[in-house]
Amino acid sequence: MKKLKIAIVSTPYELVPPKKYGGIELVVYNLTEELVKRGHELYLLAPEGSKTSAKLFPVAKDIIPQSSRAEDHNKLELMKSEWVSNAAKILLELKIDIIHNHWSSRLIPAFSTIGTPIISTIPYNLHDTDIRSAYENFKEHNYIAISENQKKGAPNLNFIGRVYHGINVNNFEFSENKGKYFAFLGRIWPIKGPKEAILAARKAKVKLKIAARIDIGKAEEYFKKEISPLIDDNQIQFIGEVSQERKKVFLKNAIALVSPIQWEEPFGLIYSESMACGTPIIAFARGSVPEIVKDGETGFVVNFSDEDIRGDWIIKKTGIEGIVEAVNKIKSMPENEYIEMRNNCRNHVEKSFTAEKMADEYEKIYHKVLKMQKD
Repeated sequence: MKKLKIAIVSTPYELVPPKKYGGIELVVYNLTEELVKRGHELYLLAPEGSKTSAKLFPVAKDIIPQSSRAEDHNKLELMKSEWVSNAAKILLELKIDIIHNHWSSRLIPAFSTIGTPIISTIPYNLHDTDIRSAYENFKEHNYIAISENQKKGAPNLNFIGRVYHGINVNNFEFSENKGKYFAFLGRIWPIKGPKEAILAARKAKVKLKIAARIDIGKAEEYFKKEISPLIDDNQIQFIGEVSQERKKVFLKNAIALVSPIQWEEPFGLIYSESMACGTPIIAFARGSVPEIVKDGETGFVVNFSDEDIRGDWIIKKTGIEGIVEAVNKIKSMPENEYIEMRNNCRNHVEKSFTAEKMADEYEKIYHKVLKMQKD
């Protein structure tokens, strides 16, 4: 396969790779590193201070906070506009074969004038009307979906492929051992389901450890009002945001990851990371969950409510009661069955969600787009 000169544009929100929370930026890092290994010439556009084997082109010195107080809104919008402008100037001077955008629809019109073929991986929830509308302004652009569920949110977009996010599996230590706590990992925000995870853990009478980031502004208020009163530092423990290295240990030592998501999450990278450690998943059948978790083999999928039935899963109860049933099922599982489930988790990730597989599929798409350009 011909070696290409590829520019990958990350987000302005986190360094590559992220020090702590940052799914998109970690995917960018994994993809970039794998493509460099294969002999492609990579140019990474990311915030200053990012680490990469590619040629780094810093777009800005400072990262842009993803959440803010209302008074900061205009300043942040100006920073985003400067990011787009700076990125476009860099790309104009590079002689490359293809541009791979991993951030926003606002980059599409700026990059379209450069004359280089572009694809955009959409990292966001297209079931959200505002997000979908932003991308629908450029319907004919070359889009990559990260799950089949995401595509359903905007069926009229020009999707030329679907590529699941991949991780470097070797970075995650596998363990057959059963931990002493259930885990919640992510952000403190209603759509991620931290409150529901706590309520389920309390009903099931199990220990829950929460490793999560609290953004400034509304998330702080949500934590103070809805989450903090439920934390007792014994059964329910909050340990805050964790580093990438600490995250791996946190996941490996958990009995299962509890993820009662309340939205159509386009792809849950944390599920792949958890399963790579051997840790099963308990999650609502929202977003990409039914595509990532093999019900009864790598965890349990639970229908969100009696009104939202998306499959005939092993767990028959719905909502929080269904999460409780799944927690109890894993808690009481015979040791040999539990060990088998942990091995299933690792094998599933090695087969379906590796950085190598992700790079394979993107290589095909790059060459497909370049062929379309010639034709």
